[in-house]
Amino acid sequence: TLLPAILGHVPAGSSARQIFHYAQLIRS
Repeated sequence: TLLPAILGHVPAGSSARQIFHYAQLIRS
């Protein structure tokens, strides 16, 4: 997926976590 690349460009903060969590909900 493109997730790793996206997280790589996003600061390791709440933003990245929200994106990751949101992606997990979509894939579920």
